[in-house]
Amino acid sequence: GGMVWALMAHLSLPNANVKGKKIRIRGMIISLISFIIMTQSVIRAVKDLEKFGLEGETLFTLNSIQPAINVAAYAEYGLFIGLIMALYSFEFDIKNKILESK
Repeated sequence: GGMVWALMAHLSLPNANVKGKKIRIRGMIISLISFIIMTQSVIRAVKDLEKFGLEGETLFTLNSIQPAINVAAYAEYGLFIGLIMALYSFEFDIKNKILESK
């Protein structure tokens, strides 16, 4: 949700600060790559579970996909970093607006 907001806000600022734009775009790219890694790692792990059947014990299921969860966890950090970068980038636009109003 946060990255959708950042993208929509980015698109609504046609005269945005150049440095802020660059940081925002990099943050969105990092978030997109992280999201793809996160979802694909879990999707691929769960897809392999169909061989074993999903009716088994939950503990067995979680143990068998633990490597995918580990990858997804690191990717989630990337998603968070991208969001923080996007939020930080708006500081440059706000500062520009304040300087223009003086």
